[in-house]
Amino acid sequence: MLGETRWRKQTLLFSATLEGDAIQDFAERLLEDPVEVSANPSTRERKKIHQWYYRADDLEHKTALLVHLLKQPEATRSIVFVRKRERVHELANWAARSGHQQLLSRR
Repeated sequence: MLGETRWRKQTLLFSATLEGDAIQDFAERLLEDPVEVSANPSTRERKKIHQWYYRADDLEHKTALLVHLLKQPEATRSIVFVRKRERVHELANWAARSGHQQLLSRR
């Protein structure tokens, strides 16, 4: 990443999830005269977010669980995280093949 950005006049680094000494050291190596801007989300907004963690036995179980959760009436807006970009494509292809494409949207 460093090699690709050195020729540019301005380099910006945004991170919503990385924090601590490692990202600070990385930013100092990458950026010249870095400026840190931090935003704290409002407590009111954070209270609207609900998070759950589920364990699945295998890919079939995981996919069935995902469909079940996304079909719940209270699941009006959801974010699904996957580990790899390939998994996003697999999930989208599966949804299209199985008639569940309305559950997955890129909006």
